Amino acid sequence: QFLYFIGEMSGQSLEQEHESDYDDERLEAQRATHVHSSDEKDAILRVDVNEEVIELNNLRIFSFDELELDKLTNCTVLELRKNLLHKLMPFPANLRANLLELDLFDNKIRHIGPYFSHCDSPAFMESKLPHLRPDLLASNGGTGCAYRCLRKLDLSYNQISSIAGLDDLGPTLEELYLVENKIKVVQGLSKLTSLKLLELGGNQIRSVASGLEALVNLEQLWLGKNKIDTIGPGFVTLRKLKRLSLQANRLTSIPVGSFPAGAHPQLTELYLSENGLTEIANVEALSALTLLDVSFNPIASLFLNRGHDTADKDEGLDVPQTVLTPINFPELEEFWLTDGKIENWNEIKAVFEPFASTLRTIYLERNPIERDKRYRNKVLLALPFVDQIDSWPVVNRDDPEQDRAIRR
Repeated sequence: QFLYFIGEMSGQSLEQEHESDYDDERLEAQRATHVHSSDEKDAILRVDVNEEVIELNNLRIFSFDELELDKLTNCTVLELRKNLLHKLMPFPANLRANLLELDLFDNKIRHIGPYFSHCDSPAFMESKLPHLRPDLLASNGGTGCAYRCLRKLDLSYNQISSIAGLDDLGPTLEELYLVENKIKVVQGLSKLTSLKLLELGGNQIRSVASGLEALVNLEQLWLGKNKIDTIGPGFVTLRKLKRLSLQANRLTSIPVGSFPAGAHPQLTELYLSENGLTEIANVEALSALTLLDVSFNPIASLFLNRGHDTADKDEGLDVPQTVLTPINFPELEEFWLTDGKIENWNEIKAVFEPFASTLRTIYLERNPIERDKRYRNKVLLALPFVDQIDSWPVVNRDDPEQDRAIRR
């Protein structure tokens, strides 16, 4: 049994019909009613309703009413990417009960609404989908959340302004994507205690001081391209966090106490690029870090700006301080500071030479020191243990400048 659609050729994985298959009456009827313009490149697509993975991408679907979703009896992964869906509507009970992943990336949805919460009430379903048969409306018990297995929900690139109505997904939902919406406040997440990945990049969030406390199982948190200007204590309870991205925000400093000692024993990757940071400070408690990204920040020194005020004395000279030490970061493998303002070669050797046993990748391109014609040679001379300088692996150790000719 198949569903048929006429849609744009978009490289999607739906099966394109061949001329030999044009004997199906429904297909013929759909072809007859479709008017081709001279510049259209449309294809007739066939979807096997018995498949577990159903992809209905880039088909200009405006409403769920256009779909015979009750026929998708085995579907566990449903993709409706790049369509024109404006409103969420309840799915048939059998589909809701089986779904593991739901992908609504790049549509026109404005509200999440009540559709993931107690939406299998027959009265509620009948009011929203009157065309469904009574047996489908009444199936599945009619109580509680019908999305019993949903692990991944992608609502990225829509027009959602607030997070609400997801509470009943808490026991199962592990990945939630809300990239490029219009969200201003982190809220409505307190029941999603099973979340392992949360993607809120490309919104209008200004603060992360609250709203995340209950996500105790979260491993990845992506908050890039927002308007966050301070961190606050919002991450303190996220002890299982492994990756944290605050890229492309408005941070000018990392306040004391943002990353308390012992609060993030598993955090291995921290992305702070494209902010307004002028120094690397107050991250020294993140002892599990293997990757630290501070690229595209106006950082002029690897030492603390206040170093001369708190420095130890050595023979009457001030000794500048840095948090970049193997004691603080015993596992550090990668350090990224592309597009900074580093101009002192002595700092490179002084700071990173002690990392000989762990550091293997360093990004320093487009800093003032790169103006030196022997830039790669001098980096390797100072740090002979690294395997990659910027985007190029070190292949020609006798003349590492030749590595730039290698296609990446």
